[in-house]
This record gives sequence, structure tokens and C-alpha cells, in this order.
Amino acid sequence: MTRRARRLLAPSVFLSIAAASMPGIVRAESQDFHLVDQSVEVNRTDGIATFSLTFDQHPSFVAIDSGQLKAFQYEIDVNSEDATKPIGFDQIDTIIRGAEIWEGQGIPVRERDGNGGAHAGGWGPVRAMLPFNVDDNTNTLTFSTPLSTLGDTDGKFRYRLFTTDNGGLTTDIQAAAIPLPLAAPAGAVLLGATCAAGRLRELARRRQRWLAR
Repeated sequence: MTRRARRLLAPSVFLSIAAASMPGIVRAESQDFHLVDQSVEVNRTDGIATFSLTFDQHPSFVAIDSGQLKAFQYEIDVNSEDATKPIGFDQIDTIIRGAEIWEGQGIPVRERDGNGGAHAGGWGPVRAMLPFNVDDNTNTLTFSTPLSTLGDTDGKFRYRLFTTDNGGLTTDIQAAAIPLPLAAPAGAVLLGATCAAGRLRELARRRQRWLAR
């Protein structure tokens, strides 16, 4: 099944509240890495969520002193779609840690609780490592994960997404992914189009008969 067909079967609506940079939080000189666009596409048919992030500059995830200068992180709550209320710590189900890309294994999805190791940022063990892709022309990073890896079953979840630059917070938003109902079967759409075409042909024949009088 093609990507376009999957979008027709399981489109998504994305709700987000204001994305705001946080200039008051400064921990280092550089504060230039910001998010300019983001989305989550949920494919309920395949049980996959695809994340897309577009930055205002090329994202460089190289290792610097056992860390990473530019980073992002998702905190996901699979039990709610209400993007208007803050996500509390106890409501977080999984964390997607873009701050660990520098280790060269992909993007880790972590548990909230437990011992995650030295570079986990205080979060728990790794559930999965996700491959990702960066489009150099658009500064857009994309990756996909099974909904089950997030702990989700219906494709509806909310999340906090933030970016950091050299330890300082630069973008902080909260949003939700809510799939729309599945589209009508292709056969029904084809039938409707056939009937419409038949009516148009009949109207054209009637017009020709009227002009011939």
C-alpha cells in the first residue's frame, strides 16, 4: 500500500497550542535552534505514527563532550487528547529522546521510570531505537514508530515537544494527534463518481435535443 493510499485511509487532525520560544531561560551563549513546524501522521491501519519536525537551521546532532548541542524531546501521554492542559510527570507514558542521537544508534524511546543509564537524562530504560531521516533542503527530520512502542492502542495521544540549544530551552509546545474516522471504501467513492458522470451525460443529451428543436 502506498504512502498516499495510507493517508486516505487514516488521515489525522493535529491540534496545537501556541509555540513559544523561552528567551528568559538562558544557560549558555547560543540560543538559536528553534522549531518552525511539526506534525504527527497517524496510520491506524498499520498502527504507525510518523513524526516530522522542521527547524530554523540544519540540525547538527554531533557529539560534544558526551552530549549534544542541539536537541529535542517528546513527552507523550497516550491517555488523553486534551492539548489545552499541561502534561504532568505522572501522566507521561513514554519519552522520545532526540538528545541522544549523537550516540549513533538512532532516536531512543524510553520508559518514564527506572534506570536508563548515564545519558538518559534521568528517564528510564530504552523501549526501542528509531531510525530517522534529515532532509538537508528543508531542515526537516522525520521518523516513524509503532503505536505500541508508545504504549498507545487507538492513535489518539497528546504530547509536549521542546527544543534546546546548548542546554537552554528554545521552543516549547503542547499538541495532540487525533485520527479522523476511516474514509469511505474506494468502491463507494468510485460508484458515486460513476453516477455523477452518468447524470452529466444525460443532461448534455437533453441540452442537445433542446437545441435541435
